[in-house]
Amino acid sequence: MAKLQLHYNIEFDRYVLRGEDSVRDDESYEMVLGKFDREYSYHFLVWEMGEWYEMITRKDYEQRIQDIKDHECDEVADIWAQHQECYRIVSEHHPVFKLQKQWEAIVELGLLDIPSHYREWQGKPLSEEAVDLMHAARVRWMEEESR
Repeated sequence: MAKLQLHYNIEFDRYVLRGEDSVRDDESYEMVLGKFDREYSYHFLVWEMGEWYEMITRKDYEQRIQDIKDHECDEVADIWAQHQECYRIVSEHHPVFKLQKQWEAIVELGLLDIPSHYREWQGKPLSEEAVDLMHAARVRWMEEESR
């Protein structure tokens, strides 16, 4: 395998980067690239038996929960966390995060740049049950706030 492989993924409408450490047992890892103006955004994925999940650190996961609590309410955040099936929490030292450093070095050296005409990152949706539960919690929260 080449040290780095860059290919276009039609499903994500993004370029995807894989490295030589990207395959372990029956899982494979990759970094999805997004670009806004001159800044890149990154999503780290693991593929398990044909299904993909976004890989994030514990700190990032807890920050997402805190963001929901800050902008909505604790109940909505708890429902979101209980029904979350699209993330795999990994150590910040996981090999997939090396891809970001390698990509940034390539860009900084001016070796490669990719187009920037992407739609917004969609991620995996929550189950319908979770969406309904969160909606009901939001309605209760808004009613309490309006009193």
